[in-house]
Amino acid sequence: LQILDTVAGRYGLTRPIVISRTDSADLLATWGILRPHVLLPYHARDWTLDRVHVVLCHELAHIRRHDWLVQMGAETLRAILWFNPFAWMVCTRLRRESEQACDDEVLAMGVGGRAYAGHLLELARQCRRHGSTWASAMPMAHPSTLERRIAAMLNSRPDRQPPSRRATATLGVVLLLITLPIAVLRARQTGPAPLSGTIYDVTGGVLPGTDRSEGNPWADIVL
Repeated sequence: LQILDTVAGRYGLTRPIVISRTDSADLLATWGILRPHVLLPYHARDWTLDRVHVVLCHELAHIRRHDWLVQMGAETLRAILWFNPFAWMVCTRLRRESEQACDDEVLAMGVGGRAYAGHLLELARQCRRHGSTWASAMPMAHPSTLERRIAAMLNSRPDRQPPSRRATATLGVVLLLITLPIAVLRARQTGPAPLSGTIYDVTGGVLPGTDRSEGNPWADIVL
C-alpha cells in the first residue's frame, strides 16, 4: 500500500485504487474506471518489493491513461464489426501500443530496462493464460506482445517522453483543420443527376426520351 501511494502520487492519481488478490494464478490486470482495481494473482504474496513496484508502475500507468475504458470500447466495436478484418487489426494494434506506452512510463519512473524485462518474463511464466485471449481486464504480461516489448525496452535510442500538451493540442488542431473541410465537402455532395437523350439497342431500334407526363414508362430510366 505504501508503494501504491508513492506511485499514484508520482502519476498524479487522486481516484481511489483498490488492490485485490484473486484466487487465480494467471490474472494480473486492471479493471474499472471510476474506482479502478488492480487484480493480482494469488502468488503475488511471494513477490519482492522491486516486483511489486514494477507491477504497480505498469498497472497505474494504465489507470492514468484510461486504457481500460478505451480497450472495452474497442472490444465492443470489434464485436459489432466482427466481420471486418480491419476492426480486428485496429484492436490488436491498440492493445499493443497501450502496453508499449505503459512500458515507457515504467522506464521513465527509473526502472532499468534489463531489470524490467526480467520481471516481465518471470510474470509471463507465472501468469500463463490458457484458452480464450479475450478478457474484460487489461492483462500486463500477454505472451503475444512480449518479444516486441522486451526488444523496445532494451533499446535505449527511442525518446520515451510523452508528447507535451502543446504538441497534443497542435496535432488536434491540424486534424480538425483537415477533417472539417472534408466533412463539409461530403455534406454538399448530391446524388447523380439524371441524363436525357435517346437510347439505342443493338438491333437499331430507337427509344426517344419523353416526359413522364406523357405516360411513357421508359421516362423513368436514369443512365
